[in-house]
Amino acid sequence: MDYLKRANTSQGARDPRKTIDDILKKGRPILPPMRPQTVKSEPRKETVTTIKHISKSTPVEVTPSEIIINDIEINQTYEVVVLVRNLTSIGRRIRIYQPKTNKFRCDYDMQGNVAPGCAMKLIVTFETATLGDFHDFLEIVSDIDGEKFKYTLPLHAYQPQANIVFEPFINFGFCRLNHEKIEKIAFTNEGKL
Repeated sequence: MDYLKRANTSQGARDPRKTIDDILKKGRPILPPMRPQTVKSEPRKETVTTIKHISKSTPVEVTPSEIIINDIEINQTYEVVVLVRNLTSIGRRIRIYQPKTNKFRCDYDMQGNVAPGCAMKLIVTFETATLGDFHDFLEIVSDIDGEKFKYTLPLHAYQPQANIVFEPFINFGFCRLNHEKIEKIAFTNEGKL
């Protein structure tokens, strides 16, 4: 057995425990720096077109496109988060015009230009002392290099109301002339009243 160990070490086989101990004592071996390889490539053709918008439709995206608050209660505060995202390749200054009524309010962080692809966060708040259905709008405006963008965000708040739901297609089958036919139809109220 000792003869085999001596034969393996004399032929250049390494003891794995010894190499690990060497690495721990001496640290990792330093490799010589790699030489950069020169690769011949064809020169790129210059393109004249540039990306103006990330999206083809509008320079600014507003999510959600409409705010609906259902089943409001008196002296209860409701908040909805709205994201206004810049879809152009340059920074845009976005202005927000507050709703006309005092029931709705929009809070946001005043900032400079909105970077390309980034979004501005708006918090639309609703509060009332009387029940009713309320409607208003929020204006979002951006103007850069003569390109004007104006978006009207509708705001709606509805008092509790009945919401009757039934199957839209009702099949009575065959009916004989001048005869009565009675079928049951299920109506459900998914509203608060």
